[in-house]
Amino acid sequence: MKPGTRVLIAAVVLGLAAGQARLDAGDFLIKKEDVPKAIARLKSGSPAEKAKAAKDLGDRGAVKFNDVVEAIEPLKVLLANDANGKVRAAAAEALGKIAPEPPDTVLLLLKSLKEDKDEEVKIADMFAIARMGPDAKVAMNELQKYAKDKDNKKLSNAAKQALKNLKTK
Repeated sequence: MKPGTRVLIAAVVLGLAAGQARLDAGDFLIKKEDVPKAIARLKSGSPAEKAKAAKDLGDRGAVKFNDVVEAIEPLKVLLANDANGKVRAAAAEALGKIAPEPPDTVLLLLKSLKEDKDEEVKIADMFAIARMGPDAKVAMNELQKYAKDKDNKKLSNAAKQALKNLKTK
């Protein structure tokens, strides 16, 4: 090992641990009282504002599900209908973190995975599906198709990782 490598590794590990501790403490989360504003941005913001709001709501929902219940339907609408791929991907990612009504949400994510043309959205769909646990087993055949894709390594690798995550849950 090169000199200084152990110090660098230790610094990275400590930084990750500190970041996780801050996330566990909720330091990165929007405040509960800001949730309605974030939901409003989902409905009428610019694409960048919608994507940021989706990310913020997903992060909050991963820790405090009850705080973001009102955001679930607007996130589903964005995933299904928004013209911007980054917004749809952010909505998929948020739904994966919040994991509302897994059977219904998995079907929506699976539909998006099959129909959306945007690679970033498909990858977000895959990782969101992988977070849904046993309810996502219905998506395994579709993920296996992507995992075998020799033409698109990014989608293939994402599908393989999603399948791996599903099999460990």
